[in-house]
Amino acid sequence: MANVAPQHIAPAGSGSTARTASSNIDVKTVTNHSVIKNKHGFNRTWAGGNSQFWWGLASTQGRRPNMEDAHLVDLRVDDQGTALFGVFDGHAGKEVASYCAQHMRGALLGSPSYAAGKMEQGLAEAFLTVEQQMKDLNARRELYCLREGISPEELRSNPDVAAQADSYGQVDAQGSYQGPKAGAAASVAAVRGDRVSVAHVGDSRCVLGDNGRAVALTRDHKASDPDEIKRVVRAGLSVVRNRVATNNSSLAMTRSLGDTKYKQENLPMHKQAVTPVPETSTAPVDMLGGAAAGTAAVQQLGVADFLLLACDGLWDCMTNQQAVTYLSVALERGLSPHDAVLALVEEVLDPHSSTPASADNVTALLVQFAPMPEVSA
Repeated sequence: MANVAPQHIAPAGSGSTARTASSNIDVKTVTNHSVIKNKHGFNRTWAGGNSQFWWGLASTQGRRPNMEDAHLVDLRVDDQGTALFGVFDGHAGKEVASYCAQHMRGALLGSPSYAAGKMEQGLAEAFLTVEQQMKDLNARRELYCLREGISPEELRSNPDVAAQADSYGQVDAQGSYQGPKAGAAASVAAVRGDRVSVAHVGDSRCVLGDNGRAVALTRDHKASDPDEIKRVVRAGLSVVRNRVATNNSSLAMTRSLGDTKYKQENLPMHKQAVTPVPETSTAPVDMLGGAAAGTAAVQQLGVADFLLLACDGLWDCMTNQQAVTYLSVALERGLSPHDAVLALVEEVLDPHSSTPASADNVTALLVQFAPMPEVSA
């Protein structure tokens, strides 16, 4: 695999429109999760933590016919205390998102840059490793099983299922497997010591909550971005109505994992119209609840300081600042990360709330830089 450098972006504050947490924000205290599940069909609400982190996840199919989101939480990637968090927003199928969630950790551990202590570059290499793996015949059957919900045992024991798996995905004129037709946006954050490093493709986001202020660690990769459009056109595709267009399909994002139909065998990864090469960023944080001194991006982290990773089902309805304000108030009022993020997702699903109601899958992962409280017996 060619060594492609990630494209670094600086963490960005919310600018002159930033708003700090306000007590008049309507933060729901969620106490009956079964009622919420019956109302909005939550697929997953999970929580956990250790001496460094306290996290919660809310993930729902919403009004979509299928659930195509996936997530990753690993609080101990290595013996250096590295933690890994990710959200993966699939399209045209769930399999690429699920595959990435399952294989990103292993790809990171196998990265030479990661082994050398270069986390940003290591994350970028992990993205490209996963992208390359999905083009291998060994991944073809696994992707098919993920799409269809089939166990490996059923695949091995049923010749008809195996034959269907062997016809999965994009093929070239000679019938050779090229990779999955499905794709995924991905935002992945690795926290080690006093640094959080992020890599992302697509329109999922990773946002830092800094004492009520939103600090964007990612930017959306959309076909409305002039710089992204230049690469699309150079690769021989066109942009029509802010979508990357082929003869029979179109895509709103300009970077993703998978989506083989938008990628050409004769082009390197960084020149593809829809490239898997991520943008990366790093921000300093203090795991005890403060920021590294003298930094412009992250200052004076307090009780409500956290990392939020979420798919566009949330961001289509809320700005970065609105989400951070909501969560800051919720955490300051004593909600756990689990209850706070569940209330946030409930807010964008509620047609009677102050935000537009989401019609998409919604997955949000909230990571607080604080120890999870011990549960007394």
